[in-house]
Amino acid sequence: MCRSRSALAVAAVATAFFCGAALAQSSVDYRNRGNRFEGVRALPVSGYTIELVSFRAAYDEPPPASMPALYRMRFFLEKPAPAYVVVREVRNIHSYWLDKVKPKTPWGPGFANSFEWSTRDVIDQLPGLKLDDLGVTVRVGTEHPSDLETIAPVILYHSARRQRRRTGTCAQDRSDVVLRSPIAGDVGCIQSGGRRVPAAGAGASPRKQSNVR
Repeated sequence: MCRSRSALAVAAVATAFFCGAALAQSSVDYRNRGNRFEGVRALPVSGYTIELVSFRAAYDEPPPASMPALYRMRFFLEKPAPAYVVVREVRNIHSYWLDKVKPKTPWGPGFANSFEWSTRDVIDQLPGLKLDDLGVTVRVGTEHPSDLETIAPVILYHSARRQRRRTGTCAQDRSDVVLRSPIAGDVGCIQSGGRRVPAAGAGASPRKQSNVR
C-alpha cells in the first residue's frame, strides 16, 4: 500500500513538472501577439545561396542596465508602399522570429514609420538574447526574398528618446548589411562603403547573389 502511494506521489510530481515545462515552452512559441507574430519557430529555408539577414543602420545608444520593457524600430520610406518587417537573430541561437507587423497607422513616406513591442512576451524569456543580437529587414513592395528587391534601412533601439545615428562597423555587429550562407552557416557583413568584412566568429566572407537597392 505504501509503495503504491509513493509511486502515485512520484507520478504526480513528474506530471506537474512536465506540464509546467510544456506551459513555459508554449509561452514563447511563435504565434499571433496582437500587433505582430513573434516567438520561437523553425526557421524558413530561403532557397538562396546567400541570404540577407539584416539591413540595420548602426546607431549610438547607451546599453540598458536591465532588460528594457520595449524594443523599438524606425525606418525610412521614399513613398507610401507596403513594408514587410522581419526581426530575427543574426546568429541563430533560440530561433527567435518576429514578423507580420501591424502598425498603429499605415506606413508612409519619411522617417516616421515606427513600431515598438514588449520584451516581456518572448525576448526576456530567452536567456542572453539582447538587442545587439537581432537583425532586421524591411522589404518594400514584396514580402518574400527575390533577386531584385528594395530594402529600407532600419534603426533598432530601446530608449524612448532616440540618440545620434552613426556609421557601423562589422566587427561590432553594428553593420549596415548582414549576409548568411545557409549552406555553410557563415555570417558576414558589408559596410556602407561596400567593403566586405567578416563578422566575429564567421568563416570566409560570403558572396552576395541577390541585388539589394
